[in-house]
Order: sequence, then structure tokens, then C-alpha cells
Amino acid sequence: MDTHPRNIKGMRGSWFAKAHGYEENLPIMWFHNYNGQTHILETTWMNRLGTESKRKGFRNFFKENINKEIPIALAEAIDVNKHPHEIKEYKGVFIAKVLAYEVEIKLQFLKKG
Repeated sequence: MDTHPRNIKGMRGSWFAKAHGYEENLPIMWFHNYNGQTHILETTWMNRLGTESKRKGFRNFFKENINKEIPIALAEAIDVNKHPHEIKEYKGVFIAKVLAYEVEIKLQFLKKG
């Protein structure tokens, strides 16, 4: 399924989005954390942004999906230095395998969703 970026909807401050064709909420991941050569995305902010309970809930989502392939929403930030990020645009939905959930989240991108 190829979801058009216009069909991804997330609210500012939320770490999850909804997308046409997916019943589950999709975690929003940031394009500037993605390495196009290795197809790996690794967060750099899990221990310093958001509330402890929000980080724990986000981390637990990935813990429950370790070694599984999941859909994620990839977004580009207006300003990567401003937190929380504002979404400039969604790049699309991608299927990624969860490789790690602590200390940082690490995903292997497999295909477009």
C-alpha cells in the first residue's frame, strides 16, 4: 500500500499519527535522523525531550515491537533545533524493522508503506 503523504495526519506535540489504510496509530519519526545510505534511523533525543511518561510510553511501543516490521510515519521538521518539532511535511509511510528501543530507538527501513 502506498500512502500519499497528504493522507497522514498528526497533531503538534503528538508522537503518533493516523494514516489512510492503517488502523493503528503510526509513530512519527524524523527525517533528519534517517541515514539514506544505510537505511537506518536512530533517534538522538529519547533521553532529553518530552516528559518521562511520554518517553516511557513511546519506548514501550517499540519494546513491544522489537524485531517486528511496523509502519512508521516519516516527517520533516520545519526547524530541527526547535522542540517540539513542527512538521513541515510528511515524507510518507514506511515499513521498518525495530532493531532497538533503548537507549535510543533504532529502525531498519525496508520498504515504502
